[in-house]
Amino acid sequence: PSVRFEPFLTLRRRGIPIFLWNFDDPVYHDGVSPPIRDKTRALMACCDLILVHSRQKFDWYRDQGLPCRYVPTGARPHSLYFSIPRGPYRYEWSFLGIANQERHHLLQRLRQLLPSHYRSLGFDGSRGHFYLSHPRWSAELVRGTQVNVSLSCFCDIPGETSWGVNERAWEFPLMGGFLLQDRREHLAEHFPPEALATFSTLEECARRIVHYVEHPEERRRVLLAARDAILRNHLLEHRVHLMRKLHQELLLATPR
Repeated sequence: PSVRFEPFLTLRRRGIPIFLWNFDDPVYHDGVSPPIRDKTRALMACCDLILVHSRQKFDWYRDQGLPCRYVPTGARPHSLYFSIPRGPYRYEWSFLGIANQERHHLLQRLRQLLPSHYRSLGFDGSRGHFYLSHPRWSAELVRGTQVNVSLSCFCDIPGETSWGVNERAWEFPLMGGFLLQDRREHLAEHFPPEALATFSTLEECARRIVHYVEHPEERRRVLLAARDAILRNHLLEHRVHLMRKLHQELLLATPR
């Protein structure tokens, strides 16, 4: 480890367990930028426990000799201050997130499948709308859209969809926005069926956008159920409580 890891090593020498919460970049595969991948792997070697947002690659971590536990992401506090709107809406559908070539291609195809008069948030393929950087501005866009779409994830590997729950799933409902999202393995673990609106293909996504635009009360029912599930179990506060529990378990197990 380089000198930048010295604070972590000092904590370990004092018998204080260290966690690393990997909730985005898939450091287990070679598609990640090599410098980022290598530095992250070196940092993981300094930690006592790796917290991951998906069980998908548990075997990879274990093969590296890295103990891991599943801890999904959750809603950040800035998402809590927005009520559910009843209109008027600026957009029939929108995608809010970081632009990449794959998403640009998918969204262009999705536009072609939808009614031509549907308004959507602009996405020019070179830059996206990074909602986490501007929470109040982003909330206005989320709340001003009838159907927010979550489509693909930066953790997805070509040919292999990530199991992990996208951060939009936790945050958009608390912002007051209805979310239609692509199906992921872990979603059903954290949300009851009445709190989810999902799709598997672009064609199904387009059909469901039209359906939910035409049925606002159904959107509202799903949104209320999602907000209830998040407030009960999926705030970052809940994740911190879980981490404290895991940390206490490691402290008790650490030889003195």
